[in-house]
Amino acid sequence: MKIWTDGCNTFETEDEAREDAYENITWDDLEEHFQNNINFHDFFTKVRENMPNFFEVFEDEWCEAENEYFNDNYWEKEKEE
Repeated sequence: MKIWTDGCNTFETEDEAREDAYENITWDDLEEHFQNNINFHDFFTKVRENMPNFFEVFEDEWCEAENEYFNDNYWEKEKEE
């Protein structure tokens, strides 16, 4: 007979163990998984395509990115006469 454990608790069935795991997983655990298993481009693409309010949620970062892009790619030049 097999039992499941998380190192501290034991569970009679896999379903019980999974239920406990799903109740105890943290945002940090999920973040670690995403960092290790999905590249940023794929993550970013999914978020922006499936989050209708992407701009509103990331407005400050968006404006920061636009400003950084401008500063990196445009400069003032003397007007030729």
